[in-house]
Formats: sequence, C-alpha cells, structure tokens
Amino acid sequence: MCLLIATNAGTSPTIDVADNIHCYSRDDTNTSIDYNENNLLNPPVIIVGTGIDKISAVEKKKKDFEHYVSKILSSHAKRRHLRKSHFVSNTLPSDDKQEFKSLREDIFRHAKTLPTWGDNLPTRWIVLEKEINRKLPEHVIPYTDAEKLAMDCSFHDDSQMTLDLDSFLKFEHDIGNIIFFEDVRSFIVLDPTWLMDIFRCFVSHQYTNESIGMPEWGELEETGKLSDKLIEKLLEKVPDLSTPERKKFVLQIMEKFDIIVRPINYEARNDFYMPCMIKAEPFHNIIGRSESEYDRRTSWFCLKFNFLPPSYFNHILVSFVKRLELLVEQNRRLRMYRNIGEFQLNTSGSQTLVICLSKNAIVMQVRQLNCSEDICFSDVKDILIDLVNLIKQRYGINITYTIKFKCADGIYNSCRIDLETLMETSEYRCKEHRNAMHSSKDIYSSWLTVCK
Repeated sequence: MCLLIATNAGTSPTIDVADNIHCYSRDDTNTSIDYNENNLLNPPVIIVGTGIDKISAVEKKKKDFEHYVSKILSSHAKRRHLRKSHFVSNTLPSDDKQEFKSLREDIFRHAKTLPTWGDNLPTRWIVLEKEINRKLPEHVIPYTDAEKLAMDCSFHDDSQMTLDLDSFLKFEHDIGNIIFFEDVRSFIVLDPTWLMDIFRCFVSHQYTNESIGMPEWGELEETGKLSDKLIEKLLEKVPDLSTPERKKFVLQIMEKFDIIVRPINYEARNDFYMPCMIKAEPFHNIIGRSESEYDRRTSWFCLKFNFLPPSYFNHILVSFVKRLELLVEQNRRLRMYRNIGEFQLNTSGSQTLVICLSKNAIVMQVRQLNCSEDICFSDVKDILIDLVNLIKQRYGINITYTIKFKCADGIYNSCRIDLETLMETSEYRCKEHRNAMHSSKDIYSSWLTVCK
C-alpha cells in the first residue's frame, strides 16, 4: 500500500509514526521487492500537510517542516520511505486544484511500483468484492451470508467452494479490506473501522464519566479484570451488536488480537483480563511486594530492539498469561500489571518469572526461593524468543534485537552488557556496581545452559 500521513501544516509529525511504518518494511539488508531502483524503501509514504490556508508565511513553513523531518530522521533507513510532500487546504480545496491533482498522480505512480499492483485475480473474486462492498453499511455479516453471495458470484457449488471463498476472504483480510479469521469464522467484519471503534470503547476513557460510579471500572483499572457488567456497559452504544452471538464474536476477535485474555489460573479461567488498562505503577513498588530475602536470582536476560512498537509487549505478556500460571497475592489478586507480569514456573511456587517492558526492550529474571543450586532456564528464554519471532511473522513486523544481560542485583533498564562481550572475557567490571567484577559465566549460564 501507499501510506498517507496527514498532519497540520503548522505542526511537526512525531518520529514514532516513521518508526511504526518502518516496522512494516522488510529487513534493511533486503534488496528485493521492498526496494526500487532509487534505493527507496516500501511502503512509500507521502506526508500531506493540511490547513495551509490557516498559516502565514506559507513557503517558510514548508521549508521549516521539511527541514525538521530531515533532521529528526537523519541518516536512518526509515527516511527512505518518504516521497514528495504535499501541502493543501482541506477547507478551500478549490484554491489547490493543481496540488490535489499532483497528489493523486503521485499516489497512483507510487502504487504502481508495488509488487502487488496488477495481480491476476479470478474474475469471480472481483465480482464478489463488489457485492461485499454493497454490504458495508451493515459493518459485519454472518459467514453464511458470504457463502450465499459467493454462490451468486459463480463460485462452484461443491467441496471446493469453501476453500475458494476462504482464500478470497484471506486475501481481502491481508490487504486490509475486511477482518476474517478461519478459527473465528462465524462473522466477517466488512468495515475494519467499525471494529476499531469497538476496541476504542475498551481502551479509551470515553465512557469514564458514565461508569465512574461502577465498582467494576475501578476493578478494571486496579487488576485488569473485565466484568460481564462492564462489558455490557461499554458495548451498549455500539451499533449492530444487538445479538449475543455478535457480542461473543467481538470478544473472540479481541482475544485474537491479544487485547483481552483469560488466564490459565483455575479460579480465573473464565474471566477476561485487559492488561493495557491497568494503572501504571513503579516497578519497585510491584516487585517489592513479592521479594524475599531468601530469593536467589538469575541475571536479567534482555532483548534490546532497534524499535519496539507500544503494542508489541502486550502481545508477549498476553502470550505468557495463556501459557503460564500467574503468581497470586494473598488477597487473590493476580500479579499482572501494565507492562509487568509474574509467573509460576513450577507447581510448588519456588520458581517465579518476572517479565517486563523497558524502553525498546523486553527483560526477564527468574527468582528461586530457598535454592542453592544453579538451575538452567534456557527453555524460558527460548519461549520468549519463539514468541517474538512468531509475532514478527504474524503481523509482518520488521524489528531486530540484540541479546544483552544485566547482573542479578542491578537495575534492569541501564548499563546492560552484550552477549558477545561476555563470551570474550571471563569477567567484567560492572558499570552500575563500580568496584565489582562479575564473572561472565555467572551472568549468562542460567540462560544459555541447555536444560536436561
């Protein structure tokens, strides 16, 4: 696709936009389809400055804007997504007819350079796409309705019809026209913006004034638990959710996107939790409540990314919640917080895993109670790396990471050391503990020793 970034001409775009877009290009070293003959990266990005009629000294503002973009992107590869910028008035379009014409021509020209342009598709797919577009006002339709439309569009009435229809729906899903998952196939979302509006009901505070008196809202912010009563309240204004079947489908999609999760802890297995809505709390306040003087800790294992999208760690945390039991406090609160989780690694509870988000990094540490032996946790490290690779593949995200470590008693978000450095020397001076020399093997052995 060709991406447009609309921004007020009198303001400056955030660098996070460029970072997020760059995540969806392929490896910087790839010289195949994501590059063109001018060594530019795809997807192409056209910045459109709007509200040009509301500012004075227009030409100076344009130059200042372009200088700012050049400065913040510097020599980073993400600047190679950028194409020519355009500046228009969205309230007086008649004054910028030539600029709008030039913008349309640019979009068309850049779109034609993409590898998916001109794909040969079955004629029946094109006909079915048009029929589905006529259903857009309905926002969502049952899968059975799509089957009927397919029959009307010359899909074969045999065992191959479902395969052909699913292939079409997957194609439409991949290019962003609809939302369709084979394992949640009862309905098809025809308008992705409708689904985004539903997500906003849960992750924004637009309903706070109406639900501020609900104890369930406080419970969501404190523990992440999403009660049935609060779900009903949040969804009551959403159009086309009149049936229990559609509400169930929406919750299944939210689970699919890792927005909500059901822990595997026995007492919470039927409850929905929403980690991203828990109020943020300092790390030392959270971990301090579960620390013991008898803990034996591993070093901190860290994956440091070139850029980590804000939602990425939520996918990781939710994936661990689906796989491992959360630690439980005396008041029966699950030890899951925004960007932090504590998990049991064994049935006795003597081994617990702390995993948390740092700036562009995911870090974790294992704590063992009353243990004097060195135990390997390479299997836990492998789970994290496998999840990172799985999410990269699932969402087509281009991010790279390096493996780093931090000593057991150190602050996890600073003064980390690369794996390569540890392998080159038997010990090193810790920058945080200035007078201490740490054994390299003590730092990496728990994570790299293969478990038997």
